[in-house]
Amino acid sequence: AALYVDGTRNPSADPVRRFTTPPLPAGREFGYLLRVEVTRNGQPESLSQRVAFRAGEHTEVDFTSLGR
Repeated sequence: AALYVDGTRNPSADPVRRFTTPPLPAGREFGYLLRVEVTRNGQPESLSQRVAFRAGEHTEVDFTSLGR
């Protein structure tokens, strides 16, 4: 699957991807738009999710349900 973070493709092809933000000021909420694209049965499928977080937090997003 291809993973995009705010429109930029993540170069990793690992099943579990890690993304580290640049330094962020504490006390504010931030967000990224994540999009995953796969091909199933010859058809492209995609799923997008806006992910909100705060500086210093660890956030997990699960796209394994795509296409089910």
